[in-house]
Amino acid sequence: MRYKGKKIHTPEGAFAIPVYYYRQHLKKSGADTLIQELLNRYPEWTAEKVRDQLAVIRMAILHCRIDDSLLSETEEMMKQLSGIVRYRFRSSSN
Repeated sequence: MRYKGKKIHTPEGAFAIPVYYYRQHLKKSGADTLIQELLNRYPEWTAEKVRDQLAVIRMAILHCRIDDSLLSETEEMMKQLSGIVRYRFRSSSN
């Protein structure tokens, strides 16, 4: 892969998961509403309240079932990448 004439190194067998699934997961888990509340009320909250709200958001995301179609499509993609022993997942939203 090249960008502005320079070669960019990407991990072997890399593939992307569309941000659509992330946004859907936020909606399904209710985290989108919790995030909006944090953004709206941040100025009046203490640092401790912000940390508490972030923990609530994190738990909502973690405890919500991942979309079955995303799981099956990801598993299928991993099968197509035969020969790869280790997989690394990362968020492009960080």
